[in-house]
Amino acid sequence: MVCKRKYLQLSAIILFCIPMLISAQWLETTISLPDSLPWILSYNSTNNKIYCTYFLSYSVTVIDGASNSVVNNIATGANDIEYNQTENKIYCSCGDCVKVIDGATDSIIDSVTTGFIPYGMLYNETGNKIYCQKHFCGNTDSLFVIDCALDSVIATIDIGNYPLVPIMMVHSTISNKVYIADYASNNVTVIDCVGDTIVTNISLGSGPTLQARGLTYNSTNNRIHCSTFDYVITIDCVSDSIILYTPLPDPGMDLSYNPAENKVYCATEPSNITIIDGASTGVIGELSVGMWPCAFIYDPDHNKMYCADSGSHDVTVICGEGDSVITMINVGTCPVALAHNPIQNRTYVANYYSSSISVIRDSLTGIEELIQSTSPFSLDIYPNPIKELLTIHASTALRSVNVYDICGKLVRTETMTKSENTPAISVKNLSAGVYFVKVNTEGTELIRKVVVTK
Repeated sequence: MVCKRKYLQLSAIILFCIPMLISAQWLETTISLPDSLPWILSYNSTNNKIYCTYFLSYSVTVIDGASNSVVNNIATGANDIEYNQTENKIYCSCGDCVKVIDGATDSIIDSVTTGFIPYGMLYNETGNKIYCQKHFCGNTDSLFVIDCALDSVIATIDIGNYPLVPIMMVHSTISNKVYIADYASNNVTVIDCVGDTIVTNISLGSGPTLQARGLTYNSTNNRIHCSTFDYVITIDCVSDSIILYTPLPDPGMDLSYNPAENKVYCATEPSNITIIDGASTGVIGELSVGMWPCAFIYDPDHNKMYCADSGSHDVTVICGEGDSVITMINVGTCPVALAHNPIQNRTYVANYYSSSISVIRDSLTGIEELIQSTSPFSLDIYPNPIKELLTIHASTALRSVNVYDICGKLVRTETMTKSENTPAISVKNLSAGVYFVKVNTEGTELIRKVVVTK
């Protein structure tokens, strides 16, 4: 028994340490696209696919996340695209309607007529709704709300005149509110998502240097962070009031949030990132990156932030724990959008002027691959996909079972009160999508990917 315990402990050390020692990122491949000016990327977590839209084209390209191959080209335009994990649907704003694509078959299954040009969209998982901007004569003056179960418009909200499109929108999951701003406005509009009505308009101040340039949501402190030329402005989502103006050393641009470290990353002109503590809202660091950083994506499984540098045609990889630049990877011309595939641990980069997608691979392998190659004991999880009850069968006694969603959030936990190697876990209250099951024994832990269907 002593030898077995030492073996399990050693396996756990190898499982954790070896990938950390050899961890590196590199350009795995470049995918040539059938159209020009790739603009927006979206990840389908249920079927492990990436969807790419174009700035001036009437198509959506579908890429398989396992093989990196183009598997479909859907004949529909898309000013914006949003993935709904609950329904496994992709919503594309185009023409005078919103097209609905089935995530499994990539076929258009519905069309929601709007009567005007739809533009930017935001998915509210809490209410299973899509919020979409109305674009008319160069202005955005209202949002329409789509019920994703019925795929029909259930409300229209007059938000006043926003002169530029697309406007920025983020969702407070705790308060269930949507916050709206655009690049030429000094206001943030707050919408209550239960009644789909305007709660208030928050003034950021007067003058062009206080116009909104980026929004992100801080899920730890339930706050909105809004970048302007001079500040990152922090808004409390309970009182909908401004907490603090944090000065920036250079004009602010896009924002992103790291929930593991509770940090806000603000891109600043022309080639820096200001790091802000999410609790105190004070500046805690500065990083030098490539020219004109314009987009972020966060890898929650490995606590890394990827930043697309459109002016220097590269992607900067940042360590979330140490706030240091790990590497800078050359990609195509003018990278403008990012998507992350946690299964194979790949980051996809849309290169606007190269008509291509660069695929960045991390040698710290994806969750699925890591456990397949280093399992120190046998483990079966069935059925997979699952609807209600997940059964686990292990060759050794288990201590606990944790279930995480695609973003790394703990959604279920079970602690074994006695030696047990075949527990059953209910998943009937979980939304459809990809989850990771972490099984803990006396000496090690393993992770398996499962798919919940409804």
